Amino acid sequence: MKNFLALLVIAPLIAAADHRPEFQSLIDEPANMLDIAMLRLQDFIVWTKPYMSGEYQGAAKTEKRRHIDINASYRADEGVILVSASLFDSQSSSAQMEAGCRRVLSMMRINIGKGLGHYFSHIDGSFRPSVNDQPADLSGMIELSCHVYGGSTTNRRFGGAMALKFGEEMEILYVN
Repeated sequence: MKNFLALLVIAPLIAAADHRPEFQSLIDEPANMLDIAMLRLQDFIVWTKPYMSGEYQGAAKTEKRRHIDINASYRADEGVILVSASLFDSQSSSAQMEAGCRRVLSMMRINIGKGLGHYFSHIDGSFRPSVNDQPADLSGMIELSCHVYGGSTTNRRFGGAMALKFGEEMEILYVN
């Protein structure tokens, strides 16, 4: 059964032939550092959900703490790791939702950025992703997004995205 589960995890990675050099570095490692990193990242995200909910509440100036759902996934064909926060807030204005999303994305950028080297290495630090024997800049392959829904998952009210790299502002994806 374990072998079958391992095959389910590894098969999509083998099938995707054309990877960015950073992804190829992770995939070539025998333990498949990409999957290990995704597990570590998801564990970290679960731990920070209540904190991020409070960050949204404070920045959006809402009276009630909102439930937040944060997930990490990757698209190997594009060489992108996606970290997406979703909230349900049917009462705040667009400006409040924008302020809340800016704060959540900013805090995710800081907190995920701090642990980036840990997520993509062996516990003893013996492996570090590299491209042509140079340390890989993993922050360039991580995208953060925040989506606010009003009442249902089909009623999208606000969405914003930001790269993990510092220096870029949040891009507003949609406002309803």
